[in-house]
Amino acid sequence: MGGNGETIPHGPITISGFGNSSLQIPSGTGGGCVKSGPFKDYQIHLGPLGIEPKGPDGGLGFNPHCLNRDFSPIFLNNTRPTAVETLIKSCTDLGCFDTALEAITGVHGGGHFGVGGVMTDPFASPGDPVFYLHHAQIDRVWTIWQNLDAKNRTNQVFGTGTAFNGKLLRPFCILLSILCRNQTS
Repeated sequence: MGGNGETIPHGPITISGFGNSSLQIPSGTGGGCVKSGPFKDYQIHLGPLGIEPKGPDGGLGFNPHCLNRDFSPIFLNNTRPTAVETLIKSCTDLGCFDTALEAITGVHGGGHFGVGGVMTDPFASPGDPVFYLHHAQIDRVWTIWQNLDAKNRTNQVFGTGTAFNGKLLRPFCILLSILCRNQTS
């Protein structure tokens, strides 16, 4: 999937895709364009939407730019096999499992913030091909957890289906205008 982005000294990344608040992610060890592997010349045309500064038209405009990554050993540590095993074994209900999985320091956030770059953007992260491997792993972890007690876990429901159980966020409302007619900005 290629390597880290070129090393560029930089400060924390400000993410504004989690409701009304912003989140600062410490800088990692790269920050620039990916210069090795099969995606070294890969271009993304959307975003940033949830990372400052946003691209044209609030991030929804045409904006060709390189694939960037900013590996963070701190966050990548949250995806190690023992962290996944702890997550799977420590929760017996979906509320606990989902809250732990989706925590900023959880297995899901660890993958996004551990790779960094476009993967930190809650809306444009599918621009990095590693997104799909990461989400395949998240689906795998979910399936393993669910199958440990399929009778009781298969039909459990928890939360709203939005980030941190909040209302639909404005960029999603722009893209899904029919579903968001009653949402305020």
